[in-house]
Amino acid sequence: MITYTHNSKEVTASILPDGFFSIGQGEREHPCFLEMDLGTMPVKRSNPHLSSISKKLLLYFHLYDQHRIHKDRSLLSQYFDVSSFRMCFVTSPTERMERMIQVCQELFSHGRKLFWFTTRDQVRLEDPLTLFHPIWYTGQTTLSGGRIIPPQQGLEGIFGAQHTAYLPQALL
Repeated sequence: MITYTHNSKEVTASILPDGFFSIGQGEREHPCFLEMDLGTMPVKRSNPHLSSISKKLLLYFHLYDQHRIHKDRSLLSQYFDVSSFRMCFVTSPTERMERMIQVCQELFSHGRKLFWFTTRDQVRLEDPLTLFHPIWYTGQTTLSGGRIIPPQQGLEGIFGAQHTAYLPQALL
């Protein structure tokens, strides 16, 4: 369970990602949480206790921030045995992704690179290396009038050119 305060309201909730995978680069691994957004929950709600994409963003940000402060005693260390991660959202349509990026930018002045966004039509799980193609936008992507401005990014931009994707069989 993660507890955080947002807009003077204390919220406690658990994180249940749709997936967790790691991208290997040499001897280093780069863990990623995966959220497959089906468009069934609102991107933003005024009540922070109800499910929304903004609540998920806050939960993952505070999971990351908690580790930065508490290190070995953090949930990130205890349950996932990692010290950092990226949060990958896969959604559709593009307009919904743009709204998610906009909400990410409204919520956070720093830490936006933690969040990566793409659309379902860009991801081909039968070929995991497509995850490295320039299909991603980060939470710091430039928006103009609420619309994204290319270019997109590939995961190799943060993980390097030599990589191997390790995906759970359940995702394939």
